[in-house]
Amino acid sequence: IMMMFIARSCVQMSEVVHDTLCAERGNLESNSTRGFFMTTTHTVKAFGCVIGAILGALLFNKPIWGWGIAISKVFLIQASLPLFTILACWHMIEISSGYQTPSFRFQVLSMWSTFKLRAVWQPMIFVFTYNFLQVPNVAFKNFLVKGLGFENFELGLLLVGATVFGWLGLIIYREYFFGFSWRDIY
Repeated sequence: IMMMFIARSCVQMSEVVHDTLCAERGNLESNSTRGFFMTTTHTVKAFGCVIGAILGALLFNKPIWGWGIAISKVFLIQASLPLFTILACWHMIEISSGYQTPSFRFQVLSMWSTFKLRAVWQPMIFVFTYNFLQVPNVAFKNFLVKGLGFENFELGLLLVGATVFGWLGLIIYREYFFGFSWRDIY
């Protein structure tokens, strides 16, 4: 449980860094293409999730199919991918902007003034509520396994379907709804 907590915390932190870098990069885009880079990176990430779900569905079936890999090997592969990414990017150099880091108090007050904006807290509440209601239901997964007899491969196929539809949703948004107001889309 502790390892899963640490893994999820690291994923969440990397998501925040990713979104921050995309937002910083977005400031360099013109108004007509603003946000295109972020939707493209999320589309690439979703495509990677589709590939990972397919590989997970195929490889994690050793007890049933007689071939594949054990869960410990799946975790080892998942742990090694970020390590290889870090090693591949090790030579990258961060260019200093020369900007002095503001005080902690100034940063907290700046964040608070941002959170008070209606354009910030309303979408945050929506996203929080949406994610809160979409938490994977452990009891339902247990029902699929114990009640309906789903095997690992079938659970993997469900994940593949979910990630494919998420990926297609991002592509459809980027291609057809990119110019619409996000309030109308919500």
